Amino acid sequence: MCIRDSGSHVELSSLGTAEIRSQGSIQLSAGWNEQVHAMPSGGQLVVGGLDLDGNSLSSRRDAGKLRVASAGDIEWAAGEGSAVRLSSEWIHLGRAGRALSLQADHLEIGGHHWEADLKIQPRGGSLLVGSLSLDSTQISTDDELK
Repeated sequence: MCIRDSGSHVELSSLGTAEIRSQGSIQLSAGWNEQVHAMPSGGQLVVGGLDLDGNSLSSRRDAGKLRVASAGDIEWAAGEGSAVRLSSEWIHLGRAGRALSLQADHLEIGGHHWEADLKIQPRGGSLLVGSLSLDSTQISTDDELK
């Protein structure tokens, strides 16, 4: 193992495995607006049960879930001309007692396979499509041209 200190630069290097251990905490920090770099060559950075590899983040845990949480907003954005994709056998958006808003210049909802059902099930309310209102017992409109 080699440790070099040139005054403004400290380097720790090893031809084999290098370990940093502590009975207390280990802190990595950088100056204001500076970065902490972890650059594995061909491998991945493992933090707890999370793997960071190139452009992917994945969980090693078979039980549980990968949770992304924030006290503020969470924004997922793709570059110009790119898409944000959610892929799963089942996707749940929303939270009980909250509103879900989908807005776009073009919104398409459909089944993936032939004869796939599209179910919209309001609980006690109605489905509004333009001036047409559908609830569990009737179809009505407030359009004067009925």
